[in-house]
Amino acid sequence: MCRKIDGHPFILVTEGMFKAIHSWMIGIPCLALLGVEQGLLGSEGGTKERVLVPLLKKLIDADFGFVIGFDADTARKKGVNQAQLVLIEAMRDYGCKRIYNISGFWHESQGKGIDDFIQQNGMGKFCDIFDQAEKIETWEKRAVKKFELKTKEVRQRELRERQMKANQVILKGINTNTNEPEKQAVDPEIVTTTPDDTILRSLFEDGQGDWTVIKDAYYQYTGSGYWSHTTDDIVQKLEFRLNWSQFLCLSPLSNPQKACESYAYGKSHPS
Repeated sequence: MCRKIDGHPFILVTEGMFKAIHSWMIGIPCLALLGVEQGLLGSEGGTKERVLVPLLKKLIDADFGFVIGFDADTARKKGVNQAQLVLIEAMRDYGCKRIYNISGFWHESQGKGIDDFIQQNGMGKFCDIFDQAEKIETWEKRAVKKFELKTKEVRQRELRERQMKANQVILKGINTNTNEPEKQAVDPEIVTTTPDDTILRSLFEDGQGDWTVIKDAYYQYTGSGYWSHTTDDIVQKLEFRLNWSQFLCLSPLSNPQKACESYAYGKSHPS
């Protein structure tokens, strides 16, 4: 049932349910993403590269080829092109060998999406566009240059920089309750015995969690694609709660009152 390119069956990938329905109605199997970025799972707070959703993996395993067909305005929107680049790079990394492109192949006056185009121009015209799909490498070379897109290598470098900034939180310390000087950057493997370092590692997950530092301010990942600024007092409260709970759980002292007094006066954790 699939439409073929060079004798191989291909599935259309687009954004939105109604566009996919129109594609199926004219005999072209289509996978509908909820959005241009929804072919991938989350990045866990921006700390790792996103990976394909399970359904795409299954279709790749079944050796289907794919034609990416986002809206006509892809021809002028950098964000859509960036999302498409991330998607096709993830598909290639997983082992997909056949990816083609028709995103932005028609003018916006002919209809914004696939459904609009089919309604205004007919199924025959759309099938012609499908059959003229370009290899994804051709689109990639053009789009990266035109929109200055961030390739996987660039994104991974920025990812490492974010992780380093998050790690700085551990090494700097958040010690507003004392007049101790700021900690110097040292090997994190050496700083393993003090309560502050234990707390910071847990709160900020060794820089692998949803926290980062940007221009000396704390940001927490929202899970919705952006970082939200978190004020120092909230961070301090989080630190205090974690400090309190971990100190009591880890302390060998049998008397909780003694443990509280030890913490309140800043005494070292008993060894």
